[in-house]
Amino acid sequence: MDTNLPTDPSTGSPERRAQVSSQPKPLANHNHQASGPSHQPDLSSPDLSSPDLSSPDLSSPDLSSPDLSSPDLSLTAGTTSAENADAADQPWPPPPPRDQTLPRPRPVLSPWQQAIGPLCGLLSAILYTASNIGLRQCVDVNPYVVSAMKATPNLVLLTPWIVMHWAWKQQSSHTHSRPANPAKRATPSARHTRTRLIDFTVAAIFAQFLGNVAFQKALELIGISTVVPITLGTIIVCGAILGVVILKESIGLRKLIAMLTLITAVVVLAIPSQDSMDSQSPAEAKRQLAATDQASIAAEPSPSGLSNDSTVTESASVGSAASSKRAWQIIFGSGWAILSGLTYAYFGVAMRRSLRDGIGSTTLMLISGAVGVGLLWGYSLIQLGLIQISEIHARSWLWMSFAGLCNFIAFITLTASLKRLPLVAVNLINASQVALAATAGVILFSEPITVTLVVGLVLTLTGLMILARRTRASIVVTD
Repeated sequence: MDTNLPTDPSTGSPERRAQVSSQPKPLANHNHQASGPSHQPDLSSPDLSSPDLSSPDLSSPDLSSPDLSSPDLSLTAGTTSAENADAADQPWPPPPPRDQTLPRPRPVLSPWQQAIGPLCGLLSAILYTASNIGLRQCVDVNPYVVSAMKATPNLVLLTPWIVMHWAWKQQSSHTHSRPANPAKRATPSARHTRTRLIDFTVAAIFAQFLGNVAFQKALELIGISTVVPITLGTIIVCGAILGVVILKESIGLRKLIAMLTLITAVVVLAIPSQDSMDSQSPAEAKRQLAATDQASIAAEPSPSGLSNDSTVTESASVGSAASSKRAWQIIFGSGWAILSGLTYAYFGVAMRRSLRDGIGSTTLMLISGAVGVGLLWGYSLIQLGLIQISEIHARSWLWMSFAGLCNFIAFITLTASLKRLPLVAVNLINASQVALAATAGVILFSEPITVTLVVGLVLTLTGLMILARRTRASIVVTD
């Protein structure tokens, strides 16, 4: 051993200095290069007393490998900073993936709020039946006048509402929004809306001028208990076909079976039966009733003591002998009902397409009412003249006004029902309307109960039930 080493007072003897130099140096002097082999630390075996930077240590951050406790913003070049942050800050266990397309939670409705939809639907069926009863009472009045009065409440009652709503909307837009840019008035959406309004106006002309008039003529010939199921079945079948052609909708197997059932019901109801041929048309029955009343008032005892009832006997003999005429009346009445259902189906498809494009139902009903009032009243004045129209009995004017008012309120309640019920509930409402119309025809107007009527009603209700059982959706509240 070399004894000529310099002596350090802090280390003592040369042996002591050799022992100190052989011990590992602290971390601050780890990078210092010693002059002799005894000053090089031994890295071949790990030493727990000093940190080893060659292996990851959980007690100190290691920047050479990703650490879950600190975000790494340079994972991949193709990911965004938000994705990197989510990947680095992912908790354990990871939560389920978030779906941004989930619908808003449905509001919890009270039992009374849940009952509003079915009650409005039932009320609309009752009001539509009441409207048909009012129309049935006016079978001896010109059908164009009756249809014009039916459309009048839509225009009279909706016009003030539209004006007030438009004024409020204009005031609100001037107060809370920026003024419109005149250069952006003729936008494609505006042109598209104008096109839809023109299409709907054409459909309203067909519905008012052909649909309502054809429905009234059918009531004159075959009665309410037969007209309503034929018209309703035609609306559903033709509406589904037009929906495929115009709205690009699909028809499933269940809907196809329901359509075939309804077509069979329409054919059965349109076939004249022996019982129906022995009866009279509603218009003839009402005219005979009026003649009977006049004859009973003007009757005087004859010298033989018999009453002068020749008019009543003559009418009864003509009605019993004209079975072939009655058969043609049933065929023509069924044809008018089918034509009415076809125009109503086209009107319904045009209305659904307009509603999809954001046009309000109130605006559409106002257009329909204005078209009906303008066309039907104009044609009635040209055809009949003001003098003949003024000769209509006051009772008929009351029944026509009653029918129009019930039809308007029924549309409002049906709209409120559809906002709170699934769409398939419409078929249940229609089914109740068919049953109510048949009951009203038999009880109020003494319309005959025939085999074809019973079979046709059963088939119509079966087809509507098949459509109603398509889905079992819960009650939904829409905006």
